[in-house]
Amino acid sequence: MNLAEVLELPGQGSDYHYALQSTVAELRRRRQASPGLFGEIERLCRLDLQLALAVPDAVSFAEGQFVYIGALDWLLEMYLTEGLLADALWVAEVADRVGAGDRPRVRKARERAARVAAEDAAV
Repeated sequence: MNLAEVLELPGQGSDYHYALQSTVAELRRRRQASPGLFGEIERLCRLDLQLALAVPDAVSFAEGQFVYIGALDWLLEMYLTEGLLADALWVAEVADRVGAGDRPRVRKARERAARVAAEDAAV
């Protein structure tokens, strides 16, 4: 079954989250051979984060603990490498809203944005 079919079928938010996350993981494994996959990886990661914001139960356990959301780390890695700080800060905001704001890459994104803002203010 492919991702489009999974997303069209009735299911729970967590079903869609895991389908998106596993598809992105597979695309990331193939990205060296096909650099054109970066746009699709980004699109699917952002879709997963939008799902997490719209349906928090899709990424949480009953106890309020959140599951691993690979899209957070993957997008931050991509955006910080490319210097897309506004996009990285959006991901950091999403991380805060889903209880994952304490991740090292989230802190790194905020620190880098603060340094750039300080440099801009000094000029």
